[in-house]
Amino acid sequence: PLVEALSSGEIDENPYHNQILDTLVAIDYDADPLAYFIGNTNSPLTIEPSSGIIKIGNPIEFDFEKNKSIREIFFITDFKDTVSIEYEIEIK
Repeated sequence: PLVEALSSGEIDENPYHNQILDTLVAIDYDADPLAYFIGNTNSPLTIEPSSGIIKIGNPIEFDFEKNKSIREIFFITDFKDTVSIEYEIEIK
């Protein structure tokens, strides 16, 4: 798999649960199906395994006084190879 697009950005504190942040876009040159996942099971973010849509999983962590940013590593696999990409979102 090859990651095509992912933009880190900003978000206002106190977002709502399941608020969409971004979409991780990847391609596979063999046209194999891709799956997306997070290595950190305690992450305040979620990612939809089949679409790569990144959402707020735990809005409590998006408190500017508690965290200035959230950083996570996402993984993409075609079930033969796996790649990773770091994602960071600043809380304002």
